[in-house]
Amino acid sequence: MSACKNKSDVWTHLEKLSSTKVKCKLCSKELSISGGVTSSMHGHRRNKHPSVFEQSHANSMPIIQYKVPCRQNSRLSSMKASMSEQLAGNLDSDSRHIAITTDIWTSLSNEAYLSFAASYIDHDWTIKSLVLATINLEDCQTQSVIAENLGNVAQEWNVATKVIACVHDGAANIRDVGDRNNWLDVNCAVHKLQLCINTSIGTDKVTIAKCIAAAAHLPDAFDLTATTSLPLR
Repeated sequence: MSACKNKSDVWTHLEKLSSTKVKCKLCSKELSISGGVTSSMHGHRRNKHPSVFEQSHANSMPIIQYKVPCRQNSRLSSMKASMSEQLAGNLDSDSRHIAITTDIWTSLSNEAYLSFAASYIDHDWTIKSLVLATINLEDCQTQSVIAENLGNVAQEWNVATKVIACVHDGAANIRDVGDRNNWLDVNCAVHKLQLCINTSIGTDKVTIAKCIAAAAHLPDAFDLTATTSLPLR
């Protein structure tokens, strides 16, 4: 018998009698096998000798040393503190004036989040853009709540006096949040352009979707591989 045929641990408890027969060493029961497949032998151990099967299965399982991150062994907190300290130092030394961009978005679980991104030009005239916070808005999304959260982030990062402009989409509940923090409110030009486009072509998303689908089939309407011979004059 070759070594490769006995590689499975099932042969610890079963003995091969012939090419089609094996015998259980634990209960002396003979089993039929086909083509060296060990599934029936594993089934016999699992059903007739469960304690032996479980022990054998446990011994064959690889040892996993990975520890699931938790409050006691996670490095995320220390990494966050280190990164925050580095970014705070960069903001303090490299920036004189900062423009922030903010927006509210909703997750798949219908939770509202407020973003705070800071942009500035450093001493080497390189544009920097940093997302400093993503805040879960548990309260009503009013101007005062939004302005307070933005002000708290600016204070936390020690940039409140450096912020000169607050860029947003100009929605009713976010329109004057900059002014409440003594910042200039700036409506996003890209968002305004998108509103103009939506108004000019209409807001019927179904019609737009149909147009896009029709345009996608335009190449099929023309046989671009065909050649037409024109008479020479």
